[in-house]
Amino acid sequence: MTDQHFDQERLHRAAERGDVEALLALAGHLEDFGDCPGSVVHDLYEKAARAGDAHAQVMTAFGYRNGDLAEPNDTLAFKWFMRAAVKGDACAQYNVGAAYIEGRGVLVDEEEGERWLRKSAEGGWEWAMFALGCRCVDGKSSAFGPTHGINLIEMAAEKGLSEAQARLARMYRTGEILPRDGALAARWARAAAQSGNADGMIELSNLYADGLGVERSDAEALKWLWLASQADSAEAKLILGEWHLRATEGESDPEGGIALLREAAEAGHGRAQLEYGRRLWHGEGIEMNEEEALAWFHLARLNGCEEAAWYLGRTYQRGFGVEVDHAEARHFFEEGSASGCVRCMCALARYLLGWDGDQEPDYSRATQLVRRAAEQGEPQAYYMMAGIVRDGWGRDANEAESVWWYGKAAEMGHDDALFELAEMHEEGRGVPADAPYAMELYRRAAEAGNERAADRLEAEEHESRPSEPEPRTGILASLARRLFPFSARRGEAA
Repeated sequence: MTDQHFDQERLHRAAERGDVEALLALAGHLEDFGDCPGSVVHDLYEKAARAGDAHAQVMTAFGYRNGDLAEPNDTLAFKWFMRAAVKGDACAQYNVGAAYIEGRGVLVDEEEGERWLRKSAEGGWEWAMFALGCRCVDGKSSAFGPTHGINLIEMAAEKGLSEAQARLARMYRTGEILPRDGALAARWARAAAQSGNADGMIELSNLYADGLGVERSDAEALKWLWLASQADSAEAKLILGEWHLRATEGESDPEGGIALLREAAEAGHGRAQLEYGRRLWHGEGIEMNEEEALAWFHLARLNGCEEAAWYLGRTYQRGFGVEVDHAEARHFFEEGSASGCVRCMCALARYLLGWDGDQEPDYSRATQLVRRAAEQGEPQAYYMMAGIVRDGWGRDANEAESVWWYGKAAEMGHDDALFELAEMHEEGRGVPADAPYAMELYRRAAEAGNERAADRLEAEEHESRPSEPEPRTGILASLARRLFPFSARRGEAA
């Protein structure tokens, strides 16, 4: 009998007697080298956990949360995490905090969750530092502000947590909370990328594309983006797919771009699902399929992409692949508006104004929605507000005020606003008449693709041409031919 075989037998006998160290050692050995069901390892950890070992309690909790025995059980997982947490285990404290915040196995209590995250962070657990730091930076903490959050994220990054390094890189690149700093963005992005973090690779790609903190290089930008996609990042696949679809001839790869979009969509990326569905909806780079597009819009909405509600509403409003259903369309526009989708706010306002559908108008709420969308910089909202003010929908008409609203939308390139503003300047409605400026606005609208403006310019060009002399007929023409035969014949020959 070999010494190794003897040691394993002795370990098994000690574990059967309930020796905690033996139970932990055997469980660890089977995890690393054994070919046995996860339930066997879980049973060993749970025996040690019942004996009071904090590490075993944490491992037992993970087993219940991950479903090593059968279905995941968040309630039992929370129970075992809590037993280890009260003993001071930082990992368990972090998981208890996360459970309270997410409502996994316990009722949601964000204040209590943060209390446990603070305990874990004070115990040196970098994941707790990062989680609590992000809550502070994102304005979700009731106790601390962004400055404290940045300190926590920096501490986690210094300890080598690549997720924290990537978040710092993004904040320094975009100027989110922190002052924009290319050198620090590059430092943290590279650290995260070299650790294999896909978000860090994406950040490094962005820096190379912008030439921020590094020498600008499209080749390096694409390299890091490709590496992130190979690390199975759905975000990277979406960005890379869009790049292939937008690239100039010779560099583009439409088929490959569509394939990457679909991969990202199938991975559950909400924005990728929306973009893939949108291309199916319009038939852009792929055969049009309105029914399949509708399915992707539903998935995008479930994955938190608020703009998907607008596409769903529009689908039912216009009957693309489904029967026209204004009630269903309005439902999605209501849902999207509540989530902050400005396009949904504008679409819902049209129903409330009576411009779409046949329900009773609610001018007050419609105006509130349009103003909310305008405050967020939506050009269509400025255009709609101009129409409400000009024509007096639920209020007194005021053409002078409508000129201001049309002007704001026109500044953002809204072609219909440019056309309406041109008409008002041409006709002197709300402003002194100014034909030359009106023509300039018509030209800008036409360049933006407005067909009405193009027709107006064509009509103006036709009107400004010198008219052709009418051919002389009747008695005067006969007299002219007799008096000036040579001139008449020359004119006919010409």
